[in-house]
Amino acid sequence: MKAGGRRKTILVIDNDASTRELLRLHLGNAGYQTLEAEDAMDGGRLLVEHAPDLVILEANLPFLSGLDLIATVAVDQSAPCMPVVFLASNDEDRSRAQQLGDACLTRPFFADELLRVVEGLLNWDGKASASP
Repeated sequence: MKAGGRRKTILVIDNDASTRELLRLHLGNAGYQTLEAEDAMDGGRLLVEHAPDLVILEANLPFLSGLDLIATVAVDQSAPCMPVVFLASNDEDRSRAQQLGDACLTRPFFADELLRVVEGLLNWDGKASASP
């Protein structure tokens, strides 16, 4: 979890308070620090201000969707670059999320599945590794 003595920070963007709380508990128990936003506007602000190590967000947020937020950030050369995990509730959102993000979990998902994806993305160095 720690790189250079620093806890990894994960930004959670979801309009459902119980989902944010559940993610905060699971991620906190796994040793991660979390930031939370209930919409894409606050999430975008936190993304720029804090440059988290990873973002988990609902694909279909009201007003500005998580998909549109990440599509906008992807073309902004000054925006921080980090892995993105989308949470999708339907096949249409999942299809687009797989094009824009690094991972997509379909609701409902299990905590161990989420943590496996998060750890894999945070530990990935961009190089293929040989199996022992």
